[in-house]
Amino acid sequence: MVFTLTSRMCDCDSLIGRRNDAPVHGEIEADAWLGWLRDMPDHVANVSRVAVLRAWSPGDDDVVPSRARGIGIGELSESVLRDFRDDTLLTIDYPRVV
Repeated sequence: MVFTLTSRMCDCDSLIGRRNDAPVHGEIEADAWLGWLRDMPDHVANVSRVAVLRAWSPGDDDVVPSRARGIGIGELSESVLRDFRDDTLLTIDYPRVV
């Protein structure tokens, strides 16, 4: 399944797309993104990984990441999300609950 977590078809109004540019009206705040990602296991049973792709044109049928980076949820920070590069896949792993 693929979910888009931006208000438009691009991530231009999010910290992932805007990087270190000044916030725009209606932009999702970094703390909200980080809180949502950190709290995901409390709301989604058995989540083990979230993959985030920064793609300029999500309408393209053929989006192949040219770079990948994997981190644990404990390593997630605002700077990690702001430093996202075009065509990069970030995987965020959650601890397994047995």
